[in-house]
Amino acid sequence: KLQGLSHEVTVFGEPLQRAVNRPVTKDEIEKRLRKMGNTNYKLTDFSIILDDDSFVPMGEIAKLKREALAAFEREAVSGRSVEEQKTA
Repeated sequence: KLQGLSHEVTVFGEPLQRAVNRPVTKDEIEKRLRKMGNTNYKLTDFSIILDDDSFVPMGEIAKLKREALAAFEREAVSGRSVEEQKTA
């Protein structure tokens, strides 16, 4: 979920896999999500529930981040707030 002052979007990806070699860590995922590139956004809060033996390709994390940022940008441009969307 990506949330701003008046906009919120949620994206979904593939289910996590069971790690064969080395599980992914929360720190690795957070580090990848904090890299916002040439955007006007920054990650200020991060939480995740992750099993100790979970694996997700970092490419999948990057893809979800791109999708969330694009959806968030569309919502911001549309000018509709979260409350307006809930009543629509």
